[in-house]
Order: sequence, then C-alpha cells, then structure tokens
Amino acid sequence: MNGVVNYFYGKSNYNKIQLLQRTSNLRVGLFILDILTIIWVVYMLFSAVQFDNRPISLFAPLHWFSRIFMPSPPSLLLYFSIGILSIAMSFINLIKQRSVFRNTIVFLCVIWINLYKYSYGVGAHNNHLFLLAVFLTIPLPIKSLKFNSLAITFLQMGLLFPYSSSGLFKIIVLIKKILFENVEYTWLYQKALFYQTFISYRTFDEKMPSWLDYSLQLPMLSPFAMVLIMTIQAISIFMVFQQKRVFNFILILVFFHVANMILFKIFFWMSCFTLIALFAPYHRLRSLIKTYFGRP
Repeated sequence: MNGVVNYFYGKSNYNKIQLLQRTSNLRVGLFILDILTIIWVVYMLFSAVQFDNRPISLFAPLHWFSRIFMPSPPSLLLYFSIGILSIAMSFINLIKQRSVFRNTIVFLCVIWINLYKYSYGVGAHNNHLFLLAVFLTIPLPIKSLKFNSLAITFLQMGLLFPYSSSGLFKIIVLIKKILFENVEYTWLYQKALFYQTFISYRTFDEKMPSWLDYSLQLPMLSPFAMVLIMTIQAISIFMVFQQKRVFNFILILVFFHVANMILFKIFFWMSCFTLIALFAPYHRLRSLIKTYFGRP
C-alpha cells in the first residue's frame, strides 16, 4: 500500500498529518455534498410542479436511458415520493456514518429526478458534474486512512476528467478544422465570442449589456480566451497531483463557469458548488478560525 501512495504523492510528501488533513477535508466535503443534494432535490421538486401543467405531447426523452426509465411524465405523487426518499437518505447521512447502501439509493433517486426536467426535447450539462460527484462518492468515506487518501485522488481525478476530455476534444476539433477542413469561422475567429454571446442573449430575448458588447469586440480577445480555456481544461486532471495548488486551480474553473453564465446564459451553479465542496482545504479554514478567534 505504501508503494501505491508513494507513487501518487512521493515519499517526501507522504506523512500521516497530510493523510489526516485530506481525510478530514473529505468528510467535511461529503457533509456539504449531502446538504447540496437535499437543496437540489427540493429545487427539482418545486420545478416539477410547473412541468405538471405542460401538455403530454411536449414530453420527448432525448436518449435511451430516459426512454427506458421515464418513458412518460411521472405523476407528482411518484416524483415527490422519490424526492422525499433521497432527501431522507441524505439527511440520515448527515447525522450518521455514510453507507454504501444509502449512497446508492441517493444516486439512483437523483439521476431519475434529473430526467424529468430534461425530457422536453432539450438537454443541458448543468447538473452532470453534481450527478457524477454523487456517483463517485458512493463508497466514501473509507475507514482506512491510507485507502481514504487514495480514494480522494481517484475522486478528484474523476471530477476533473470531464474538463480534460472537453479541453482535448476542443483542441483536436480545432486542429482538424484548421488543417483538414475549409472552415472560415472557428473559435479563433476575432468575433467568435461576441457572436456566440449575442446569439445566447437573443435566445433568451434579452439585450446584451453595452459593456459586454464593447469588451467582446476587443482585438484578439476571442482567440486568446479560447486558447487559454482549452489549455486550462486539458491540464485539469493533472492538477490533482499538485495538492498545494489544486484548490487555486478549482477557483479558476469556477471563474470559467461564472463567465459561461454571464456570456452564454448557461447556469452551472451546481458545478461550482460541487467543485468547491469537494476540493476546499477545510483544514486551512480551521487554522484561520483558531488563529483569529481562538484563545490566546
């Protein structure tokens, strides 16, 4: 086991204090994730009330999973029953030791609850990172200190893998379009960000703010921003091995999501909250509280 841990962290960094800190941070992060789950389910239950008034003819599941497990709009009684079950399991996790059984029930509930909102002919990635986090944390925490620390590494790699794969995919597609396709407009086009943002605001029947209109037409902004974003996304998974800097990197990803919300009206609130919850160095916060509010 020591050899595996040393492989990931290096012998000089492998000590019991750091393992305790990582495990302690994980437990706080899982506690916050359970709270987020309860809040998210309550929000989805309130959203379901307005969906209940929609014509059944508009219900159009987008993929095979939806067509199998939610082929038609569920009754509010069934939807609320599943929601209350997930809330109950998450609440028990808050007051007792988490269990694989309860975590599995919560995951199955939330992934089914998520289907309803996105079965009307439109899909979104808003909740995917949150759902992935609920799935990856099913076996956590583990009683063994060393295995818990290793599990945190795989958890963080799993959460950052979508960012790296997205970044690499963008790079490959961009290179393909530049070298092998006669494409005039790509993300490196001077006004690519401006046009995409303009379309997003028009889709929501909103006027783009004047400061945004001016900023997005600055020379070289779009090419520079896209190259920077693709690079940041591509290297995301490797930041797991830089534990002293990984949370600073997470804040960059959160800023990226906030920029998406401002520019493209794509709201990734749950992704932001999930990243912060499971990557935050809570042991530093405790040290600050002890320093400024503890007894002299």
